[in-house]
Amino acid sequence: MTSISSLLKKRARKIDELARAEHQCLTAADDCFFLVEYLAGGGYSTPANDLMINFKIRPSELEEKPARRRYKDWACREIGAALTQHLSRLSAGSVVVPIPTSKMRDHPDYDDRLLRALALARPTPPLDIRELVKQKTSTRADHEGDRQSLSRFRSTWTKCLG
Repeated sequence: MTSISSLLKKRARKIDELARAEHQCLTAADDCFFLVEYLAGGGYSTPANDLMINFKIRPSELEEKPARRRYKDWACREIGAALTQHLSRLSAGSVVVPIPTSKMRDHPDYDDRLLRALALARPTPPLDIRELVKQKTSTRADHEGDRQSLSRFRSTWTKCLG
């Protein structure tokens, strides 16, 4: 079986025209890449699913089962290491804008996992990470049910000044 480290070292794949149909916010002008493919409902059946399930452990679950924190921390470190490699390909001065979590900061299940992984990344040149978009209301996470409509999705975000 392929290890997650070897999967994450592979070249990032670009979302193509066929896959773009599943991502209503993307247009043909957008360049969007992914490192692994998560199989929804697949449990821990693949290294990619193992990584993503652990990356998405909710804070409330960590409160109930603190021993799971080591798995979430492992996932953040793995993703941070992968981002080091892949984001080092960006030009100096590039700005990385992380997608906001589905929960507002004051929600018990607010999860800063992407910001943590980006903070662990050490690309050259260094990253300019800016939270330019934030949630203005907490919503159900897309991976927990049906995806939101584009208009609903946009109505939950607010633009911030860098």
